[in-house]
Amino acid sequence: MRILSVVAGHPDSAHDSCILRHSSLNANFEDGIYDDGWLLGDSGYPCRPWLLNPVMAPTTPGELRYNTAHRSTHSIIEQTFGLLKSRFKCLDKFGGVLQYSPDKVSQIIAACCFLHNIAVNNGFAGDLEEPIVPDPIPEEHQVGQDAGSGKEI
Repeated sequence: MRILSVVAGHPDSAHDSCILRHSSLNANFEDGIYDDGWLLGDSGYPCRPWLLNPVMAPTTPGELRYNTAHRSTHSIIEQTFGLLKSRFKCLDKFGGVLQYSPDKVSQIIAACCFLHNIAVNNGFAGDLEEPIVPDPIPEEHQVGQDAGSGKEI
């Protein structure tokens, strides 16, 4: 899967919804530039017409199916991040951390994402050293508690 947008440079303590709110991606969706697409978010994101969040307390079979599809789609994102870390070991915290300034680290992350897209565009799908197993689908009574999120990045 290609990476469509990279927002790097925020500390780990910054909430994803805050990062999205200040991104050009958010502005492009709000301005209708991306009027033919959606983003998948988790329950921490605000409701927007273009942002698909899980149903917090699903009660109907349709809501349960939606959350199941939402979680399944989110696993694709996790697999893409896993492939990115496998392809570029400097991004995997198990190998240590990047010993550079935050600005330099942001540039490295963006470059790795750019190179990942070149590899994907040229047919180098890549293999994960260890396959990422998606989180199990929660039981019906648990679905509203921790439903998954997103497909496209």
